[in-house]
Parts: sequence; C-alpha cells; structure tokens
Amino acid sequence: MDCYIVIFHPYRSLESIIPEGSRIPPTSNNGATGTNSTSGNAGAVDQSLPKDIRELYQTAWYILNDSYKTDVCLLYAPHSIAVSALYLACTIKDREKKPEVRQWFAELNLDMEEVKSVCVRLCDFM
Repeated sequence: MDCYIVIFHPYRSLESIIPEGSRIPPTSNNGATGTNSTSGNAGAVDQSLPKDIRELYQTAWYILNDSYKTDVCLLYAPHSIAVSALYLACTIKDREKKPEVRQWFAELNLDMEEVKSVCVRLCDFM
C-alpha cells in the first residue's frame, strides 16, 4: 500500500496572528508596536514588539512544537491549533481573564468550542 499525507503546519498561522496579536494590550505599556518578521523559528520574533507579546509568542511556539506529539494536527485546522496555542500561552502567563484579551479572542470569529477542544487535547498531553 502506497499513500501520502499532507499536514499543514500551524506555525505560519501563528505568524499571521501575531501582527494582529500586537493589538493584545501589553501588561506594561511601553508603546512599542510592530510586525512579526519570523522566518521559521521562534527566536526571530520582531524585537520591536512589547516584551510580553514576544513571550506569549515564544510560549505559543513551544506549545506548537509539543502539539506534534498529539493527533491535533490530523484533526484540526492549522489556524485553530495556532489560536489554541496562543490561548494556552495567555493562560500560562495569566492573561486570559483580562477583558481586552477576551475581546481580542472574540474578534477572531473562531468557534471557541473547537479552540477549547484543541486545548483539552493539548493539555491531556502535558
């Protein structure tokens, strides 16, 4: 039996979210804004982004790395996995309960039940 499987990685989706994610209000308002200029690794985060946004991105990237030890890449769209990783990163950094962060996730117009389902699968691994 000969077969091929194509898996779309969630990293590019995370990279596309982060420029929008720069609108996530930083915990310390240093006025820095910018775009993400990553080229495939988490160490290339645009340094003009606020420090806590860079930390969220880095944490989400690590979560995406760990997601390959689960079956989420086979069950969910890459964008859903990326948003779930970012949501988990916000949870780890105690940012998910802030009204502005909740508003930002609401503006993404995603099925939050699907995000919750991905988060549960990822947390089952951790």
